[in-house]
Amino acid sequence: MRIKRMNPQTYRTQQRAKYLALGLIAVSVVSMILIGTGIVVLDIMRVSHTEDEPAVTGNARNFTEEHALAYVFITVSSEDKTLADTFTLVKFTPRYKGVVIATLPKETAVQNGNWHGTLASAMQQKDAAFAVECLSEYLNYNLNGYAIADDITIQNLIDLFNGITLSIPEDLIAPANGNILYAKGVRNLIGSQTLDVIKYTGWSEKLERYTTVSKIHAALINENLSGGDGDRYTKYFNQIHNVLRGQTDISSVTFERAKEGILFISTLNQSGVCKIIPVNGTFAEDGSFVCDKATLTELKTYFKVD
Repeated sequence: MRIKRMNPQTYRTQQRAKYLALGLIAVSVVSMILIGTGIVVLDIMRVSHTEDEPAVTGNARNFTEEHALAYVFITVSSEDKTLADTFTLVKFTPRYKGVVIATLPKETAVQNGNWHGTLASAMQQKDAAFAVECLSEYLNYNLNGYAIADDITIQNLIDLFNGITLSIPEDLIAPANGNILYAKGVRNLIGSQTLDVIKYTGWSEKLERYTTVSKIHAALINENLSGGDGDRYTKYFNQIHNVLRGQTDISSVTFERAKEGILFISTLNQSGVCKIIPVNGTFAEDGSFVCDKATLTELKTYFKVD
């Protein structure tokens, strides 16, 4: 049999075509590997940023107990500032990366060393600083300080932030004539209306009043704490200080130390950063209030230092 020889020129052309095809395949494979690697790297970077570097400003992600702010907000009579009504505990906490709020009745039984009484008597017999000491012993946690607000101050604080939105759990009835003051449901309230809700005492469940007061504090924080704007929060602090008219021992130094934590929490505020602890317990025959064990345990847990 005769073997037909291929033309040399044709052979070289076919070889070049084969090598070109192999080269293109190699380039495609390498490109796919590089692109895939790039996607993996980008995904790793994206996950790393999400988990390790939340979108915060400055060094706010270093939120530790050093940057915690814990205080008690005391509502008092306009006629006599020593006559307390409610005591609301507020803590910007690194443990739960949010704000914990609980409102205690003025009749809550407390002690300070050998002194025994209620939060109201601590204010009336001593002063706000002594009441803070009693609460610090009660919680086994050193609070930063207090703020005191009478009727006018409460209205001015709420109006400073253009009101709040509050879910009222039941119809609030005027005792004099039985008319509905505020119907159950979500309401937008200005300062004077918020004061009406705080001072209302006709709740079907007596302790519901204190949970509602906590909700008012939560609404004020949730609606105004967002965005990580340090200058804005410094402005808020100064405005609040002016409205309080000196009825606070929370200084600008305390605020600046806590601002890093406040900034961190503000960046997490999507639909609210406040946790309300409902206060449960019993009123004794002498009129004093004692938190039940579960409530006191929860309070101490959230105010615990890591």
